[in-house]
Formats: sequence, C-alpha cells, structure tokens
Amino acid sequence: MTHKYDAEKTEAYFTNNSKLYDLYESEEGPSPRDRILVEKILPGLGRSVIKVLDYGCGAGGLLCQLAAKGYDAMGVEPNGQLRAFAIGKLQKLGLSEDRIRQGSMEVLAALQGQNIDLCVAMGVFQYLSDDEYRQTIKHMRNLLRPSGNLVCTFQNALFDLFTFNKYTVDFFEHQLLSPLADLGLDVQVAIAGLQKLIVNPELPSYDTARARDNIFVRLSNPLTIRRELWDQGFDVKDLYFYTLHPVPPLIRRDQREQIERISSAIEVERSQEWYGYFMGNAFLVHCVAR
Repeated sequence: MTHKYDAEKTEAYFTNNSKLYDLYESEEGPSPRDRILVEKILPGLGRSVIKVLDYGCGAGGLLCQLAAKGYDAMGVEPNGQLRAFAIGKLQKLGLSEDRIRQGSMEVLAALQGQNIDLCVAMGVFQYLSDDEYRQTIKHMRNLLRPSGNLVCTFQNALFDLFTFNKYTVDFFEHQLLSPLADLGLDVQVAIAGLQKLIVNPELPSYDTARARDNIFVRLSNPLTIRRELWDQGFDVKDLYFYTLHPVPPLIRRDQREQIERISSAIEVERSQEWYGYFMGNAFLVHCVAR
C-alpha cells in the first residue's frame, strides 16, 4: 500500500518509535550508512571538511561520532524526543546541547551563508513531501561553500523487484504499469495477473514499526538519481548501497545464520557492487555543489 504524505502522521510515527531508533543506535553500533560516510567518504575529503551539518540527526549517533573525531559538527532535528536522546549523548561527551537545533527547513533558512563544508541527511528525504524535498535540497545548496559536499540517503525503489512480495506488486503498479494506463492498459487486470505469479503477494504482514506500512515513504531510482540531483545543482560523485540482502527477505529464514553472516560481510565493503542496485534496501549518495 502506498500512503499519501501526511505531516502529522509522519511526526506521530517517529514520536511513537523514537525509543526504537535510540536503542538501535546504542546497541547495534554505527549503522552501515554511517560507516560508509566515516570510513569511505570522509578520508577522501581530508582537511577540506571542518564544518558539518547533520540535518535530521535523529538520536545523535552520527553527530557524536563526527564531534568525537574533531569536526565542528552541529545537528538539526525536528522530533523533540529524538533530540532529547541526542542531547544526552552529547553531554556524555562533554559537549553542549547547543550543537543541536530543534526544527527543520526554517533552521536551514536561518543558517544561509554559513559556508558549511558538508551537509549530511541520513534517512530524511524519503519522509518529506515533494515540495519539502525540493526546498530542503535548495536550502542545503545555498548553505554549502563553493564545491561543498552533500551526503544523503534514499530508499531504493529497485529493491522492491528483489523482494517478491507485496512491495513488488506496488512497484509494478506505481512505477511500471500505471504510466501505461493512458495507452489503454487495464492496470488492475495486470496487477491481478502479477499477484498470481507471486507466492506471497500479501506478505510481509502489517507492522506498526515499519515505516512503509504506516506513512508516506519516497522511493527513489538509483538509475535516475544523478539527473535528479544535477537539476538541483549537485554533481553526483559516488553511489553506495546499504542494508544489503543476499537473498529475498522472505526466504532468509531458511538459512538465517548463514545469511546474517554474509550480510555482515558484504555491508560497507561491497557497497558499490552492481548488485546493490537490486539487493540494497537503500542507497547513499555523495555529491558536490556545482
């Protein structure tokens, strides 16, 4: 099911699940997307990056990593509970809560002219409306110094082709079949036929903690993201895929231990392999302001 954007529902979702996000960061260690930034991208930028803005910094895991490494890092977070978690982590490092501002686009607008070296937006863009997404990218472009860097993540639309479940049906309906309706294609007949080809078109079952089951989530195509960001004033340098699934999620239970071991082995290290276009649930983009 594809949800329409609803700001109140999105805010409520993150408030209701804020403790899960904090526990994930605390117990699991750095996420693959954070490791890609810290281990693969930042070393290549060297001393050209000093001032960093983590937009949508969540519970503060990445922000604290950056601050601990000596970067002049500040965060912006709209959700009050997640910001509170982040403040607690900063204080344990002896850092001031002033490093995190509560808000969203209005904060970016107020920071214009700061000549930031690097803007980071992890797990942000997929939860914004179309207008908010465009405006946020614009504000970040204006915030950065000339040739400044943007590292951001997107939900991979192509991953749905790999799952062979209800999300595969969604992909066919919204990405491939609906655009052909004006040519006479009966989309519902085609969808019914597709569902017969898939063993479990109703799975996975509804989950209150799964974003796509509850709120709008933007899906982005890694094959077209370069053009999309070019039109917004950015030149894409690299794509990295993460949350890599060696097999479709519905069958990983058959080899759970082996699959988990393989997943750990290929995360980060093989984040730029071609199969990530289909096996990666999300992707990270490093781009430079033109």
